[in-house]
Amino acid sequence: SLYQDTGVPFAANTTYLIDIAGGVRGGYATGVVQFGLFSAAAIGTPVPGYPGWMDENGVLPASGNPDADNVINKLRDASALTTIGAGGLARPYSLVTSDTPPAGNLVVFLKHLNGFRVSVDNVRILAVPNSIDNDSDGLPDGWELANNLSPTDAGTTDPVNGATGDPDGDLLNNAAELAAGTDPQNPDTDGDGLSDKVETGSGTFVDENNTGSSPLLVDTDGDGYDDFAEVTAGTDPNDPEDHPVALPPTVISFGLTGTVFELNMENLDPAKTYTLARGITLLDFTPVGDPVNGVDTYSFTDDPALIGTGFYRVEEVEAVEP
Repeated sequence: SLYQDTGVPFAANTTYLIDIAGGVRGGYATGVVQFGLFSAAAIGTPVPGYPGWMDENGVLPASGNPDADNVINKLRDASALTTIGAGGLARPYSLVTSDTPPAGNLVVFLKHLNGFRVSVDNVRILAVPNSIDNDSDGLPDGWELANNLSPTDAGTTDPVNGATGDPDGDLLNNAAELAAGTDPQNPDTDGDGLSDKVETGSGTFVDENNTGSSPLLVDTDGDGYDDFAEVTAGTDPNDPEDHPVALPPTVISFGLTGTVFELNMENLDPAKTYTLARGITLLDFTPVGDPVNGVDTYSFTDDPALIGTGFYRVEEVEAVEP
C-alpha cells in the first residue's frame, strides 16, 4: 500500500469523501485500485467506511471505451466513472463519523488489488460537517455527495435527489437508507443476495420479506452461513444456533483414465481443508497432491495412480497451531 499521513485529526459528526483521478501510464499495470483511510494510530487497518475503488480499465484507451460514454479517456475521477455508462467502474470512499471519531490523523492509502504499481494523478479529500444541509431535505450534504445525490436539490428538480427519492429502486427511500446506513445507489448494500428493503436490521426474523438481518453484513449472526443461504433454507439469519444442516461430503464419481485416478466430491465445507490419500490397505493411507480449501466441489487426482490393489479416500486436514 501507498499511504500519506495528512496531519489532520478525524473530526466528529463529519462525512469524509476520498476521490482519486486515475489514468494510464506506459509500463504500469491496469486493474482495480482500492483506496480509503487509515488512522495514524493504526496504519494498515482501514477505517470502516464505504470502500473506494476504481477499475482503471475504465480509462484505458486500448480497451475500446469500456465506460460506454462514446469518448476515449486517459484520465477519469472515480466519482465520474461511478455514473458513466453501465456503471460499476468506480466508487469514491466515504466515511461518516459519530460523536466519537477514530483516534489519530487521517491517513490516505491506495493499493492495486493484485499488488502491482498504481497510477494515480491526484487525490481529493473532502470533509463536510453532518450539520450542513443546504437544500433542507433532511439529508446531510456530505451524505448526498458521497452517494451521488445533489446537495442543492431537495427533489424539486429531480425527485431522485430528495428524501423520498429511491435511486436504486429497492423501495427504501433516501431518508430510510440514511437511517439504516445503506447505499441508496445499491439495492443490496452488503451483496449477500437479499435486498436492503427486506434486511430490516430488527434482529427478529419474520419471513423472507422481513428478515431482521443486517443490510450491512453478509452473515449477520456470524455462524458461517450467509444471510441469503439461511433465508433460503428457512433458518434464522439472526440466530447462530439456527442454521442450515450441512450435507456430508459426497462422492459424485471416481475412475481411472490412463494413469490418472480421479475422485469427484461435492458438499465439501469451504472452511475446511481436504486432501486425497491412498493406501494398499485400509489401515495405512498416505496423502497425495496438495491440500485444498475454500471449495464445495472438487476433483481430486493422483497421477500415476496405484498399480494393483489399492484404496483412496479424502481426508480432512487438521489445522496447524501457529
